Amino acid sequence: ERMFLEQLAGPKGQALRYQRKGSCCPFATPNGLIGGMGMLDIYEVWIGTEPTPRTLYLNMYDFEQPEAPVGFLAKPY
Repeated sequence: ERMFLEQLAGPKGQALRYQRKGSCCPFATPNGLIGGMGMLDIYEVWIGTEPTPRTLYLNMYDFEQPEAPVGFLAKPY
């Protein structure tokens, strides 16, 4: 999750700050650790100097090709 967040930037290339806020939203997944259940991790993300964070919910259990969320850019590797 942190590697994913480190590859994101704001819509104009701004740097991000983020903080994990906890977990929520249990869901069934064959990749879950306990009884086939997973949880989404909640991150608050600040773009540049914007005072209000955006909230991202990340799933660490099921892999898909990562894409930048709406309103963010993916930094080149």
